[in-house]
Amino acid sequence: MSSSEDDYPTLSKTFDDQLNIFSEIDNSHLPTNSEELQKKIHSSIKTLEDLTVKISYLGVFSTNESFEEISSTSLKFLMLPVLLGSLTLKRVNGEREEILRVAVIYFKDYLKRCDHYQLTSYTDADISEEENKSVDTKSKKPDLQRMNKQREEKIARYKQKKSLNEKLSELKKNIENLSHDEDIVREYFLTMIKHFIIISQEELEAIKMELEIVQGMKLMKKENVLPEEEEPPKPLKPILITKDAVQKKVFGAGYPSLPVMSVDELYEKRVKEGWYQPRNEEKNVTLANVEENKATAFEDEEEDEETKRLRERDEWRDDHKTGWGNRYNRS
Repeated sequence: MSSSEDDYPTLSKTFDDQLNIFSEIDNSHLPTNSEELQKKIHSSIKTLEDLTVKISYLGVFSTNESFEEISSTSLKFLMLPVLLGSLTLKRVNGEREEILRVAVIYFKDYLKRCDHYQLTSYTDADISEEENKSVDTKSKKPDLQRMNKQREEKIARYKQKKSLNEKLSELKKNIENLSHDEDIVREYFLTMIKHFIIISQEELEAIKMELEIVQGMKLMKKENVLPEEEEPPKPLKPILITKDAVQKKVFGAGYPSLPVMSVDELYEKRVKEGWYQPRNEEKNVTLANVEENKATAFEDEEEDEETKRLRERDEWRDDHKTGWGNRYNRS
């Protein structure tokens, strides 16, 4: 059973608004985990979920109808699952594995609906086959033929997506510049549906790889294979040793990213580390050593003078024997 837009003008307007919001989110330069972007994502998900419930209640789509029987105004609602899947992937709150599984459900549902209307041949059976091929891949040799086929498929998808994007841009201009011709509107949404088919295929492949990583990490943690988290070591930083605080200020201004230490600061640091003695103790020891050295030097000096005096007296006696100087009147 199909329905015309006249029956649900508010729902159609809501979808158009959400499509614009989706484009803003998808092309946003904000970090994915930013509060502003996450609020917009959560709000859009809630609105699209409510819209899905209402579209289902109205019975817009039927398994008994063909693609040609779907009205041009209702065609866009086929994209509800893929929009929800893409937005779900952008969520950062909650378990990542659960987020991925919910996104998979949305993308597969979208591809199933598109397959039902013969818009794609990529079915859930194809997805399951790819998943089964990945089992025990570590114990088997790489299938080069299959790898080449996948590579060719990715190249073909890339070219097709590029072509669809160019066509979408052109059709959007026509819709904005002309009256809403039904054929142009239908062509526009059909092109967008095909574009999202490729997006869904790519996302499912990416999710499959991410799920393997997430599940592997979860298993490792469960088996306590991962070591306990330790506080990361502080990064090594160069230290410029300068003579005093003034030089520290000068050099520090030139290299603000480098911590600079004066000699005094380095000395205090080494005292705390036990390299040197505290300044007061060292000063006392040094002064005592100086006084001791002075006394020793003074004593040595006195001994040298006395030794010199005695040596000179002995030499004089050797040269002047007793009576040597009183022989003038002797015959």
